[in-house]
Amino acid sequence: MEILSDRLLPLGLGIDYSIHLMSRFHHTLAAEMSATQGVVEAMRGTGRAILFNGAVVVAGFLVLGTSATPSNATFGLMIAANVALSCATAMVVVPAVLAVVGRVQLRRAERAPVRIAGRVLDARTARALGVGGDAATSRRS
Repeated sequence: MEILSDRLLPLGLGIDYSIHLMSRFHHTLAAEMSATQGVVEAMRGTGRAILFNGAVVVAGFLVLGTSATPSNATFGLMIAANVALSCATAMVVVPAVLAVVGRVQLRRAERAPVRIAGRVLDARTARALGVGGDAATSRRS
């Protein structure tokens, strides 16, 4: 049981950290920011919270690492190391992936057809006519 718990807890935290970053990133894209601006804004707000949370969780498990019981001490040190790795991954890898994926999403939105009054226009025609209200056409990554 200990074998699973020392790997699943950090995995769950890493997923949670990533979900928070992605959610904030999608909010920034909805606010008509570029992908790069969105990542910076997501890291500015949510990144601080993730870093603080990761530090507190690591510190808590490091305290468990001082236990007199060897199995508890080993468990605490392993969880602390894994949580630190999950937090670092969420702070370094996820923003880089979001920046690339966000640029791809914005490019697709720029090429997406626009439906107006039951008619479908290609993105180039809609931009030329100044219709469609597609906010993605004015953003650049």
